[in-house]
Amino acid sequence: MLAILVISLMKEPKVKVKNEVSSTFSDIFKSVITTLKVNPKLIRWMLISQTLITFTSMFYFYYQNEMVQLQSWQISLMMLASCLINIFGVWMASKIGEKWTSRQVFKIIIPISAFLFLLAILANPRIYIFIFLISDGLVAMFFPIYNNDIQQEFESHIRATMLSVNAMIGSLIMIFIFPLMGMIIDYLSFSISFMYLGIFLLLVSIGILKITE
Repeated sequence: MLAILVISLMKEPKVKVKNEVSSTFSDIFKSVITTLKVNPKLIRWMLISQTLITFTSMFYFYYQNEMVQLQSWQISLMMLASCLINIFGVWMASKIGEKWTSRQVFKIIIPISAFLFLLAILANPRIYIFIFLISDGLVAMFFPIYNNDIQQEFESHIRATMLSVNAMIGSLIMIFIFPLMGMIIDYLSFSISFMYLGIFLLLVSIGILKITE
């Protein structure tokens, strides 16, 4: 509501640069297609990173259905800890991003997430909380580094459009993956589903991640 209020107070600038030509939808679309043709590795990286990070973030969302086993104060304390870890993750991103690229960080986050999810087979509430907090912190750390790197891949006149394309890719992937994971959990159980997801991510981290080079 605060965001809506602030946006409602914003005004478009009335002064325009002389001889400024507005880009049409056709011009923007052609620029996007040209960018993807010139740099096909970029769209591949966007698809792979968005897909696997979606897998990594799923524990955060689906574990909330398992929280009914906890008392209310435990849930509140855990969500507070999650917020603090997210803040720490973003702070770490500002440090790590100066030395490592998002691809390098990605290749570390995926195997760590894989090992975390393998622990789900223990079906231990304390282990679940540990996986919940650490996996969420890893995602919070990755995205600032990823967003900073991905912006540098685009020229300024299509940067906003390409960032929208990147966000749309992430949303489309979530639309397909989240319901699928929900059905798998209903069929196999929560712990076994995430154990299998951990095995999948481990195999991916060993082999498929080479194509992000």
